[in-house]
Amino acid sequence: TVRNHINALDGLASSLILLGKPEEALDPFQRALQLVEHEYSAHHPSGFQVRENMASALFSLDRYEEALALLEDSMAASDAVGRDPASRASAQTTLGAILVQLRRLDEARVWLERARTSLEDAQSQPALLGVVLGNLASIDLEQRRFSDAAEHLQACEDILGELLPPDHLYLAWTSIMRARLELEQDQPRAALERASAAMTVLRASEDPAAFDMRAEAALVISQALTDPVVRGDETLPATLGEGRSARDWARMAIDEAKRGGR
Repeated sequence: TVRNHINALDGLASSLILLGKPEEALDPFQRALQLVEHEYSAHHPSGFQVRENMASALFSLDRYEEALALLEDSMAASDAVGRDPASRASAQTTLGAILVQLRRLDEARVWLERARTSLEDAQSQPALLGVVLGNLASIDLEQRRFSDAAEHLQACEDILGELLPPDHLYLAWTSIMRARLELEQDQPRAALERASAAMTVLRASEDPAAFDMRAEAALVISQALTDPVVRGDETLPATLGEGRSARDWARMAIDEAKRGGR
């Protein structure tokens, strides 16, 4: 049937994303959308998941404007016909993450707060709720709302710490945000220790997202090493900072950001 064909194309494309081939996934996604539009309509519910999965592929390729257009289309269509809160929250979360990358932080916060409400109402997908809270903490840090950042980050850590193994990439992400917050709270040694531990995890990861996270961790380490409190701390283990200078870590941050396309 047509529905089975659409699902097969969507499944093939999603598998290609999991294999690290998002560029190759775009063609089957596009063919699935064409089938939806030809057999049903441009805004038929069958296209919601396809558009949102395709937006995720475009997001991983740093094609943010295209991903945003797809998601806004999908959200407008789903608002007209209604959908379950959990799947709506997933799309809202991706939309918020895209807006963060586009530096449209106030808009991102609106969508992430909507996702949070949807997930809390549905009482489902706790890991996604943790990610939403982490993204809100990230926006708080960028906007220097440190009290809000601490609240969102603690809630994020409480959820993801229970669900994920200690070496998971998301927990390295939360550790880096915690280290950034510690720098702002005049705790440079704690920030140095936390960012160094996160860097150990990130070096073992081949996930494309690890480039940006390594860049951010290296920047935190560089900033911590320039702090007079750290520089004058005679109890600091020689292993912290790996014997590298703050300048070396700053250069590493730049290199990792470039490797990640930033």
